[in-house]
Amino acid sequence: MLPYMALVLQKDFKNINTIHIQTFEELRRNVPQKNYGLLTDTSNPYRKKMFTNAEEFYAQLPYYSIKPLYVEAVDLFYRMGISLPRATVLPSVLSYFLLGCILLLWVSSFLRLPYAVMSCLLFMLSSPFFTAGALSSPDGMSAVFLLAAFYFMLKRPMILPVFIFLLLAVWTRLDNVITAGLFVILWNVDWKKSDKNKLLISAGMLLVFAISYFVINSFAADLGGKVELYNRFYRFPNMVSDDEKGFSLSTYIGVLYSRGISGIYNSNIILAFLFSFLVLARSGRINFRNPERNQLFVLAFILIFIVRYLMYPEISDRFYLAFYLAIYVIFLGKYFSRPQSTLG
Repeated sequence: MLPYMALVLQKDFKNINTIHIQTFEELRRNVPQKNYGLLTDTSNPYRKKMFTNAEEFYAQLPYYSIKPLYVEAVDLFYRMGISLPRATVLPSVLSYFLLGCILLLWVSSFLRLPYAVMSCLLFMLSSPFFTAGALSSPDGMSAVFLLAAFYFMLKRPMILPVFIFLLLAVWTRLDNVITAGLFVILWNVDWKKSDKNKLLISAGMLLVFAISYFVINSFAADLGGKVELYNRFYRFPNMVSDDEKGFSLSTYIGVLYSRGISGIYNSNIILAFLFSFLVLARSGRINFRNPERNQLFVLAFILIFIVRYLMYPEISDRFYLAFYLAIYVIFLGKYFSRPQSTLG
C-alpha cells in the first residue's frame, strides 16, 4: 500500500522527505489506529526502517513503479476525492467483480444459467479470489486483463483483443511480459502449416512487448533504480533474509526448496495442476505439430509456472488467478459442455 501511495503523492511533491511525511500522514488520517500501528510497527526491522528513514523508503519505490497502469488507476481514484489508502484497494474491488462477470460469461456457454451462476459464485467466494479483491496490489487488475486475453484465445479466437489485453497486463505488472511473450510464441505452434503473415504479426507483438518492458523499466530508472527482469525477481525486498551476502547456487536451491514446500502448502496450485492434468487426460495424446488450443494453454501454464518460479521463488495464488479460472473453464468444457458448445 505505502509505496503506491508514495508514487501517487510524488506527482504533487518532489522532495523525498516531503513524500515520506505525506505518505504516512495520509495513512494516519485514513486508516484505523490499529492498522496504522501495524504498518509502522518499530519492532519489525523492515517497517521501522521504512517509517523512520525517508531515503530507504524512497529506495523501494522503483520496485513498485513498474506497475504503471495500477498506479495510474490509484491516482485517478485519488483525484476523484477518494482517500489514498482506499484508492489503492478500489482497483482490486472492481477487478474482483469484473473477473466474476468474465467467468460467468464464459461458464454459461457450458452450463445452464442457474448452475453457471452458482458455480461462479462459489468460485469467486473462495479464499484466493476473495482475498485478492481486498488487496492494495495490481494482482486483481492483472488477472482481469489476462483472463480477458485467455477468453479471446480459447472461446472466441481473435488475435487483436488477445494482443491488447496481454499488453495491458504487461503495463499492469511487468512480470506478465513472460506470459505475454510465451503465448505469442506458442500461438505459432497452433497451426497446421507456417504462415508468413502470422509470423510477422507475432514478431511485431513481441517487439511491442520488448519495447514496453524497457519503457516501463525506465520508470524505475527515473526513481534512481534499475529493475531488470532477473534482478527484479531475485532481489525483491525480503526475498532472502541475507541477500546482502550475494547470490550463490546453494542459497538459490535452498530458497527454491523451502519456498516451494511452503507455497504448495499455502496455495491452491496443486488443484490447478490436478485440473490441468485431467484436461490433458481427457484430450488424449498431444499432437505437437498441431495441438489443441486447450492442450497448448495447459502446457503454457505449466511452463510459465516453472519459468516464473525459477526466476522468482514464490508460489502465491495471486499470481495465477486468471490461470485458475481459465483452467477451471477448460475443465468444464471437457467434462460438462453441452453438445453445441465449443471452446473455439
